[in-house]
Amino acid sequence: MPSSPRPGHQASRNRPRRWLIGLAVLGVLLAAWVAALLWFTGQVADGVESSINLAPAVEDTHHRAD
Repeated sequence: MPSSPRPGHQASRNRPRRWLIGLAVLGVLLAAWVAALLWFTGQVADGVESSINLAPAVEDTHHRAD
């Protein structure tokens, strides 16, 4: 009897490892996507804030009731 494992047995042993590697890669890609999305929205928010022009504070000297 040969002492080497059957070809099908080796493939079934590596299946959970492939799933874990696939999930790890998916998690890394998801984290990179979230980081890029947060960076991009921060850039947009900074641009919007810098483009807002506040009206100067002017005292109203015209009395409307007169």
